[in-house]
Amino acid sequence: MNHHRLRLLGPLVGVLSLAAAAATSTACTRTVSTTIPHPMTSGLTVNEIPITYAGTERQRGLPPGTLSDTGQITQLDATTMCFAVRLADIDEGRGTTWTALENYEITLDTDTAQAELRVENPTLQNVQPVSQSFNGLNPQRRQSGVRRRCVDENDQGECREWREEPIYETVYVPGLVAGVTGGGSICFGNQGFVTPQTSRVELRLERPAFTVTFEWNFT
Repeated sequence: MNHHRLRLLGPLVGVLSLAAAAATSTACTRTVSTTIPHPMTSGLTVNEIPITYAGTERQRGLPPGTLSDTGQITQLDATTMCFAVRLADIDEGRGTTWTALENYEITLDTDTAQAELRVENPTLQNVQPVSQSFNGLNPQRRQSGVRRRCVDENDQGECREWREEPIYETVYVPGLVAGVTGGGSICFGNQGFVTPQTSRVELRLERPAFTVTFEWNFT
């Protein structure tokens, strides 16, 4: 059983958070939003949000949608807020893919509370990852040339010793590409963070150098 900790941080925004990874600077952020009837007044409707990565799929020769992440609200009432998230990645053979929820820092922002709040330790339940191989393209580092670099100069700035260094480039060659999908469910206790007056809920998953955000606007 998870025990939620509530902290008062400041004014304006309600924030619920899982500290699952060290804080890092974010190099890339993907945010997609949708607008749906408020689940607490109209019931749950179709609300799945896809986040696509068409550029990476083209680069790796993968079918469209192979690397799509998705998020949807599965329960939202006075006591519980739950989301189902699908996470996709390429298994490069390094032993780690970004398909397990515990590898992310997960936050839920709302525009309800009059003070900024943070609740830690939501309940996470991972699905069993599924792997599938595709005929695609894999990166390969090749030497494309040689350059000369001065490694020793005299007092007059004249080079006394030159050294040849290889120049490398990355090319993509045909081969099997292993795609992996995972994710699971994320649940928070609702202690007044989302009410019928809430107009926005934002689920954010952060990992080193990357953030993916699903945003639902309520009418």
